[in-house]
Amino acid sequence: MKTNPHSFLRLCLVSMFLVTSSFLFFSYAVPYVEEIEDDDDVDTLTIRYAHQMDSIYSTMKINYHFEYKDYKPARMYDPDYSHRKVYTTAENAERINILIIVKDYIYDKLNASCKQYSDDIYQYAGYTSTIETVHLDTYSQVKDLILSYNSIDFKGVVLVGDIASVEYEEKYEGKYAYWPCDLYYMDLDGRWYDNDSNAIFDAHKGNVKPEIFVSRIMAHTFGLYGSEVDFIKKYFEKDHIFWTGGAPTFSSALAYTSKDWAGRADFGNKGIGYLYGTTSYSKLEEPNYYAFGKADYIHQNQYNYSLIQLSAHSNPSSHRLTNNFGSSDTLLRTNEIMREQTHALSYNLYCCSALNWTTDSFNGYIGGSYLFNNDITLTIVGSTKTGSMLKFKHYYKELSNGESIGDAFAAWFRKAAGVTHEKEDIHWFYGMSIHGDPCIRLIQNKSSKVSPNLYNQDEVINEDAYSLYKVYDMNGQLLVSGKDQEIVNNLPHGLFIVNQITENKTISYKVYR
Repeated sequence: MKTNPHSFLRLCLVSMFLVTSSFLFFSYAVPYVEEIEDDDDVDTLTIRYAHQMDSIYSTMKINYHFEYKDYKPARMYDPDYSHRKVYTTAENAERINILIIVKDYIYDKLNASCKQYSDDIYQYAGYTSTIETVHLDTYSQVKDLILSYNSIDFKGVVLVGDIASVEYEEKYEGKYAYWPCDLYYMDLDGRWYDNDSNAIFDAHKGNVKPEIFVSRIMAHTFGLYGSEVDFIKKYFEKDHIFWTGGAPTFSSALAYTSKDWAGRADFGNKGIGYLYGTTSYSKLEEPNYYAFGKADYIHQNQYNYSLIQLSAHSNPSSHRLTNNFGSSDTLLRTNEIMREQTHALSYNLYCCSALNWTTDSFNGYIGGSYLFNNDITLTIVGSTKTGSMLKFKHYYKELSNGESIGDAFAAWFRKAAGVTHEKEDIHWFYGMSIHGDPCIRLIQNKSSKVSPNLYNQDEVINEDAYSLYKVYDMNGQLLVSGKDQEIVNNLPHGLFIVNQITENKTISYKVYR
């Protein structure tokens, strides 16, 4: 039978139309809602498959500022995506401070560790939290989930496991680059564009300031050294030891600075110097510090610093630490840090691309190696691209006031980058990221007046007066009481409410340890 070519062409066009219509229908048009009973006695959960922006608008629970026509080319969905609430420390969902998002395939083996972390940051840091697991997530769906928790009390997000990320691209001074950009999750009301439809964002407009912090705890790229689950479980174990007072006490910091930034005050006393004062940190710079180099940096990492700020040329797998000895052994690699027992509680890595976890699927990334090679290090701040923090004082001032690393980081970003983000801001700051626990504070015994209960006193009781001290956790549970102020000084790491009672008055104040 002879086929008419025009009929065949019409048949092809109709088939293409049906296939295309089917794809659009399943990808964007159908809001799918499934009811699942939670096994932790939480109310029935609605798992929303975010195929349609209108279904999000209709809930009236979040203020979504994205224009669908601008955002649609970059939104890609897996029809089997789902999320599920599995644990919470807050009775009221609108009072959630921290959203913990965990990849479902590792949560089955880490559920006890994740719940312990949620309890720890509530009891010792005062953050309420909820744990959600995600299955076959994309960055669009993770953003939808984050926005569903947005409220006046919302502080930040902790991503556990290989949670989806976005990429951002730029051409700066004639050079093209793209990198993972967690600012996308930190900014809750800006507009993100993919103008060339290559699934990489290239413009960010509107309200660009970040409202929250975002941190990652992930080890899926460290297969050369061990299993993802084992690394994350051990990480949460040492984090729990920190919160319960079993970790060493730290009260000093180190600025270790390569020659390209030596002598600049913002890398020293006008930066990290704000944390403990200009006389309570060590400043070791090339070339004046003769021992400067790879071997000495490893040696310095054996001391119990609360924070080390390393400034060195880097890539995702190594730091370059030149020296005064003329040695060619200047590269400190991921595998070498994994072999060492570094001891700092936290790091600020002024090291290009040190937190870019996407470049190697098996050998790890150098920023993450600090988290998984020891029993102490809990938090890393750094960048996934060229450029790093700059304007350090905004970060360290917040830390010196007793703010958590996450809150200090978000405040730094808002102040350093400003209301509008110019090319220079994008180049330097759009790769900035936190890895590890963002809830820890580096200032201990920092107290401030609050009114957590019936007492609302402006006066300060004379320390020489006879007093009874009652210490409560953030649940209102009495932990310890006594007549000696040492019970306050000997508290473990965390956040506590202290009632100081004399014969005729009681005052309350908050203590950070």
